Amino acid sequence: MGISNMGEGGGSRRVMVACVVMVMVVVLMCVVTGNAYQSNKGSSASASSSQEMYVQEKEEMLYAEEFIGRSSASNEKNPISSACARINSHSSDHFTDSRMTTMNGGGGLSAFEWEFDAVLCYAGTFMSKMLSELNSGDKSSSAKSPEHVHLHLQPYLGGQDALTQLLKGNENADNATCFVCYEDTGAANGLMQLRETVSVAALKAYDAIDVCVYDLAAAIVISIPKEQGGRLLKPLPPPTSTSSSSSSPTESEERSAIEAAQIIMKAVALVGVNGCKNNHRA
Repeated sequence: MGISNMGEGGGSRRVMVACVVMVMVVVLMCVVTGNAYQSNKGSSASASSSQEMYVQEKEEMLYAEEFIGRSSASNEKNPISSACARINSHSSDHFTDSRMTTMNGGGGLSAFEWEFDAVLCYAGTFMSKMLSELNSGDKSSSAKSPEHVHLHLQPYLGGQDALTQLLKGNENADNATCFVCYEDTGAANGLMQLRETVSVAALKAYDAIDVCVYDLAAAIVISIPKEQGGRLLKPLPPPTSTSSSSSSPTESEERSAIEAAQIIMKAVALVGVNGCKNNHRA
């Protein structure tokens, strides 16, 4: 009797253990499946975000490349002035969901085109002036190095805050996290005066974009034609005018503006309008 009861009890315990093991296996499978689902869900969200940024970058590149092609083939005399004029004649109320509204024949500027025009107007104001000096024809006084242009372009693209740092000299190269990294009162005053020539509407539009200053400044300098092994910027060749040996001031400005627009849009094709935002991927 005792042995029989022990056998029955042992069998019951084995059944209970088996049931517990089965329950644990089921729970473990549920946990693993849940974790896998959450992981796949997170990966899908990350992949979707990366895909959206990739599409935006491709759209920016295609738009910039198309602009370069249109600018080269068109008779537009001053694309920088045209971009500034478009900014001045529209407001943020003209933003649309479609980034290609104007190109497809629609009215107004899309938000996408607005950003390009803002960069083209603001950066183009600096580049047109610089290229006009470079293309003046007197190499002894107009020669410029890439580093010289970069040292002035970066704080200009950085806006009022960067120009204030350049003026006050709050930072220097000893500061490992400096932005402007040097002080130049004369350059700061000159760049501030240049900034003041840009309309209020264009300034608001540009400042609102919060461009990646480092990337854009570097890309613009990279896109400027160079000579002497890259030591100096290469000026445009003299115009082939049959009417006169030299071009008028207006013609020189227009040539420099067209070159400036093409350089800026090549730079945008490299880094995008919001380069820093696209580079910081979660």
